[in-house]
Amino acid sequence: MNYIERFLSQRKPMINAQSCCIRWYRQINEEYRVLSWLLNAVMANVKNLDLHISIASGSHLTLPSSLLCCTSLESLDMSFHDNGIAILKTPSSFATLRSPSPLKELQLESVRIDESFGNWISSHCKLLKKLTLNDVKGTTRIVITGSSLDMLAISSHDDCLSHLHVSAEILPTFSFSLEIRFP
Repeated sequence: MNYIERFLSQRKPMINAQSCCIRWYRQINEEYRVLSWLLNAVMANVKNLDLHISIASGSHLTLPSSLLCCTSLESLDMSFHDNGIAILKTPSSFATLRSPSPLKELQLESVRIDESFGNWISSHCKLLKKLTLNDVKGTTRIVITGSSLDMLAISSHDDCLSHLHVSAEILPTFSFSLEIRFP
């Protein structure tokens, strides 16, 4: 693990990374390493980031907002498993972002978001074509407006999601699934 970290940190100023794929299925609390690898990938101007992590039960992983501010990132696929909680923080102030995101594809699975997520998509992701949200938690409402989306798929197992508002010029593919669990 130390070798990978040194390798990434030494190469970041010299390369523009096409893709970075991280699969982490160990049930130990070493989320700081994953965060370090993510930051190194962002600094290497990664275009495609594929992140699948199994988080240790009871632990929390807060993903840095710099990940969403990456000016080279075109595709982001993040999936989190088991009983831990992954929290995706959107940038706190959209006004401080220098340029629109080049993000074209975003897929999130088992991630906790808040209401600012929809605002970030609407105001900063003008090129986003494909948005997939599987089993997202933590918000009662998702509002996405003025989007260039071609595909939107949302599935939730969290009965807290009660308001969904999507406004797009043309949305050829739309899928919505809500699973409500009764005691």
